Amino acid sequence: MQETIQPGTKNKASRLFYVDLAKGIMILLVVSGHIIQCYFSRAEKEPLHSFIYSFHTPLFFLICGYVMGLTQKKLQARSFKQWFLSKVQTLLLPYVVWRLLVYRFIDPVLPSPFSLDSLISLVDGSKEGGAWFLGALFCIQVVCYPIFRYEKLYTWIIPVSFLIVGNLLGGSFFYFNIYHYFGFLFGFIIYKYRNYILRTDVATIALLVFILSCLIYPNPSILTASAGMVLIYVCQQIDDLQRHSWLSKRIAEFGLYSLTIYLIHVLIVFPVSNVGIDVSIFRQTPILIICLIIAFGVSTLCVYISKLIEFFPMLNFILFGKKT
Repeated sequence: MQETIQPGTKNKASRLFYVDLAKGIMILLVVSGHIIQCYFSRAEKEPLHSFIYSFHTPLFFLICGYVMGLTQKKLQARSFKQWFLSKVQTLLLPYVVWRLLVYRFIDPVLPSPFSLDSLISLVDGSKEGGAWFLGALFCIQVVCYPIFRYEKLYTWIIPVSFLIVGNLLGGSFFYFNIYHYFGFLFGFIIYKYRNYILRTDVATIALLVFILSCLIYPNPSILTASAGMVLIYVCQQIDDLQRHSWLSKRIAEFGLYSLTIYLIHVLIVFPVSNVGIDVSIFRQTPILIICLIIAFGVSTLCVYISKLIEFFPMLNFILFGKKT
């Protein structure tokens, strides 16, 4: 079972509290974005929806890149086979189970899980359902493995080549969206040079860049990079206080269960989608607040469901690739 975070102590979990807090904030944004998409009519034409969707998923990949940097020594201590099999278990297995079985059994619109179309969808990079994130993260981590393993300049050739090819092909091919890919690599760069980047002056400049980009040139890469630096820095500062509120502890718990929340929330949010609330009757800010509150409740429910599943080791392994 996953270890409970105890802020202020000297154990390993407490040192990663700020990372879980950052992941928790990101999963709340992801769930909020899906709520806006499903419950509000014409949402995709609204600035708020476009703004959140322009960087919230690449920012999630950025946090994943930062986390992979944190676990770099552990990665280097294992053989490629051991590392690869662990990723097959924790990412690829849940991806196949949820995409091929769980989501397709609950959505009558999708083809049979045993049809040729369903099997092709596993490798075509489409975003049907919510499990695509796991497939994309698996592919990106495999391509970036040499960077984390060997720390040589030449190991960047293949990852950078993927970025260039992806850009030439219009921004996305197979599972390699260049903004997701860039976010993951930049997350590792933040970790690698954290002593120079995660500082008050740099975070202040990054915040100004983020604001200016929002107002003048909302480029996803600029938004992702600047928001990532600010988010990790702010979460570090909160962690350094060592006196965390109930809210920060709860959000950090969301981060601890972020991938399971990502998978389960689709079952809660999407089946009752297309409610059709007219987004024009609200101002943009209240909509975000309302959706964040709903997302908080949905994420809490997902955590309880995940904890319940932990009492059934085989089911926990099949659905989430976790060994209790």
